[in-house]
Amino acid sequence: MAPCPIKVSECATKKSRSGVKSRMDQRTRTQLPLLPALLRAVERQRKDAEDRITAARATPAGGRFLVAGEEFERCGSGLARRVHVTEVAAGRRRDLIHEEEAASFPSDPKLRG
Repeated sequence: MAPCPIKVSECATKKSRSGVKSRMDQRTRTQLPLLPALLRAVERQRKDAEDRITAARATPAGGRFLVAGEEFERCGSGLARRVHVTEVAAGRRRDLIHEEEAASFPSDPKLRG
């Protein structure tokens, strides 16, 4: 078998891949300064979710409690140890365990900044 006479540098795919990589790197450089603010916001959401769960667990079913300026009414015990409340102002039912899980992020210190 003879080697291919066309060099890799002569192929358009190398140029295309290089452009894609360049745009990805530029997006990373542009968005990297925003990471600390994002991590602070996620940590605040996680802390607020934890505070709501703690207050809800201390409140009997049907009781009301206030956390961070929001009033909630505790619903009855749910399945699988879920903590459900109704947001009084909006009349919307919320699963606080789900909210805490959604607000969690890895505990790796390198990711926290």
